[in-house]
Amino acid sequence: MIKKRFLLKCFIILLLQTQTVKLDYCYEVKYNEHEVAMSSYIHSTNWDKQLTAEYFKNRDKSIISIQVSGEGFKSIDPKVFPPNQSYDQVAELMLSRNNIEEIPDKLFNEFRVLELLDVSVNRLKEIRNNTLSGLESLVELNFAHNLISNLASGAFDHLIKLETLILSDNCIQMLHNHQFYYNDVILSINLSQNQLKEIPPTIFDPFYITDEIFELDFSHNQLHTIPQIAARYISRLKVNDNQITMIVVNSSYPVVELEAQNNHIYAADLFYFDKIETLNLSNNALVTFMGIHNLATLEYLDVSSNNISDFLYSLKYSLENMKALHTISFRNTSIGSQDILNELKSNKLTDIDLSENNLTTINVNNFTGFPILEYINLNLNRLTEFGDYERMKEVLPKMTAIEMSHNNWDCEYFDKFIAYLDKKSILTATNPKDCLANGTRIEESIITPGSFAHQYTLQHVKDDLDVLKSSTRFTNMIVYYLFHSMYNQFDRMKNSTRTDAQQLKSVNHDVERIYGMITFITIVFALTLTALFAFIGYHVYTKYKLNSKIKIVTFNNNNSASRNEIVNCGAEI
Repeated sequence: MIKKRFLLKCFIILLLQTQTVKLDYCYEVKYNEHEVAMSSYIHSTNWDKQLTAEYFKNRDKSIISIQVSGEGFKSIDPKVFPPNQSYDQVAELMLSRNNIEEIPDKLFNEFRVLELLDVSVNRLKEIRNNTLSGLESLVELNFAHNLISNLASGAFDHLIKLETLILSDNCIQMLHNHQFYYNDVILSINLSQNQLKEIPPTIFDPFYITDEIFELDFSHNQLHTIPQIAARYISRLKVNDNQITMIVVNSSYPVVELEAQNNHIYAADLFYFDKIETLNLSNNALVTFMGIHNLATLEYLDVSSNNISDFLYSLKYSLENMKALHTISFRNTSIGSQDILNELKSNKLTDIDLSENNLTTINVNNFTGFPILEYINLNLNRLTEFGDYERMKEVLPKMTAIEMSHNNWDCEYFDKFIAYLDKKSILTATNPKDCLANGTRIEESIITPGSFAHQYTLQHVKDDLDVLKSSTRFTNMIVYYLFHSMYNQFDRMKNSTRTDAQQLKSVNHDVERIYGMITFITIVFALTLTALFAFIGYHVYTKYKLNSKIKIVTFNNNNSASRNEIVNCGAEI
């Protein structure tokens, strides 16, 4: 028992030492890559210095984008972004191409409306729980090309509006459960070129996650199984260039585009891939397809660089049932006989790639199972003959393009073949002199990948989605800039209106005071006049009463008034 414990302890120590060695090696590789990337900035006056508030003392506070890229700063002063400096109006902060080794906690608290933060091409080793606090408005975050090995479990919990997260080219070895649990509107996560061995199924909250995740990129890692991620809808999942041996999932897998090329896959159980439209399994070791007949939505299938003889049986009984399939690639699948094509049938297939195989002859009748075929790629075979090519438009009435460079065509035969294609308006990128005369090739064609490829091939899908993503980001920035300008104008108008309103309020207050004073004076004046009129009235009334009671008695000898009457009359007064 003690021996078992000792052996287990030794195994754990050995495992930890192995992981440490791998991590140290990753640090060394990424550090060297960083030195190469920064070699053109080494003469910067800020090389290996600290970024402080002094750097921004002359900043135009009306500009919503801050650029600190290519300066070579090694550290950041925790007080580099003090309050009341209009950082709450900045939409973009670029700190890429420096030598920054650590980001102080709560450094970005003043950037309340920041949408884009780029800290790529630095020497960061970790993202802590409070590294990104205060960035509730952040939409895109780029930490690519660093030395990051440690992601705290709550590193991204504050980023409730985050849509794009780029963590490619780092040394990340693991993700925590619920790593992106609070990023409900996340659209794209790039974790390519790391050291991930597994992806927890609960990195998202499946009940609140956005309806569609645009892209999850786990390519160029050390995954041994395909991630079983709980999400409603994933437009593109990239797990190419890993160490996956089997594709097996236990429940509905809502992936539209799966890139799983350059692995060691020998078996693929596709029964639960009920939403898949694009599937790339090239450069694997495929032996069997299971559930491929259930892929009613599959449009593009790439099984190139496998051995078709190992999985032909699985494919030929399923191809006809795949009602949406229009493009298939059999490039470099060791096809040596045209008879293989006779076993395959599809009424929907429009494009087929048979390049880089061992075909020596082929006949137009080999394609009768594909009645609406439009494009054939026969480059890099050993073809000397295309039998019954004169019936090509009869057998394949929708044929519009064919590629057949670097084969062994006899020049005289090939001239006739090219003339037929010209006559029938069938396009070709093959050089008419790419043929043999007396065993010697006259000229070689220049092969351009996808010259006449179907518009919905995987490459076109990727290009279109990337353009759409970039244009969407560009449009969002323009809209944000316009919104920000309008917001500032509105804010200025609001402040002006507020100032005017305050002034108007002050004027109104003064007017009211004047009105009050006038009213008071008027009342006082009215009361004074009233009192005056009352006094005058009373005085007049008194005089009137006095005059009405005085009796003028003229004393003379003719009347009989006595002296006493005169006295009595005066007494009444």
